[in-house]
Amino acid sequence: MNSLFKSFGLALGMLLVGATTAVAANDTLTIISAPFGKTGYIMGSACEDIIKKSDSGLKITQEEGYGMFYNLKKLHAADPETRKTMIIMGTLTSMWQAQNGKEPFKAPIATDMRILFSMYNSDSCFMSREENVKSIPDLVGKTVAIGKKSQDVYGTFLFDHIDAGYGLADKINVQWVGNASALSSFKDGLSDAAGADILSNPVTGEVVPGPAAIEVEASFDNVNWFGSSREALEQVIAKTGIPYTIVTVPAGTFKGQKEDFLTLGTPNFWGASLDMPEEVAYRFVSTIIKHVSEFETYHAAGKLITKEALCYGLTPDQLHPGAYRAFKEAGLMK
Repeated sequence: MNSLFKSFGLALGMLLVGATTAVAANDTLTIISAPFGKTGYIMGSACEDIIKKSDSGLKITQEEGYGMFYNLKKLHAADPETRKTMIIMGTLTSMWQAQNGKEPFKAPIATDMRILFSMYNSDSCFMSREENVKSIPDLVGKTVAIGKKSQDVYGTFLFDHIDAGYGLADKINVQWVGNASALSSFKDGLSDAAGADILSNPVTGEVVPGPAAIEVEASFDNVNWFGSSREALEQVIAKTGIPYTIVTVPAGTFKGQKEDFLTLGTPNFWGASLDMPEEVAYRFVSTIIKHVSEFETYHAAGKLITKEALCYGLTPDQLHPGAYRAFKEAGLMK
């Protein structure tokens, strides 16, 4: 009889160890963010640190991502077990393109991905050092350096201004070189214009220049910053179907900018597969809600991440069930 009880106890113990291991596996999350040193990577480090210092019981490790399209493909290619613990940085526009099989995707992917929380809007505009280049029509016959075709905010956003907005893709020399190379090209005078990065809070309307734009401001006194007309931007949305946000960049956002201008933007968020357990997503988002004010201690852009902005404009069906539960509990959604 004693041996029977011992065997039962041993079996029960192994079962409990297995259960604990399974729970622990789901509690250790991997964040796929942005290239090292970029704002998104720093925000990933902030998430990692905030979670580490909390009592959530979660752990996070961060890996570099190489653009929103790359991150989506990585989530889609992961096995179901990995998707339980993977968080990726994404944008609402890239998620829409992926889930609807629109360029650069050849078929729908990551259709089970949902948003955990939004950080800020990622936006982009154009910059030129030539006195007579102050709008997209002024770029006819000029060279413009932008991101790669695998990049959304730095790449396809800017091309859509030119192509869908104004129909000038065949009259402007667009160089798809990547945001880092575009910045170098612009600073070295090898291109007449390039893309500039902006971040904004969708609730307050506050807009701040991104790292590349700040670097250009520090290097040159006279730079023209511009976007598109409202008519052109509405045409972009109508032609592409992409759920862009039209963002107002107030005068004074950039050094020497005397007038407001309009450009394209999109919510930048952290997302996960529906394979992630609801309880894990709930604990992650609940912790972020409680500690959201700490983001500004990691990077200047962190001040744009506010409690109200975490789920601003998002619908329950766009959110992971665990995230929706956390936002409802915090009184941020109905």
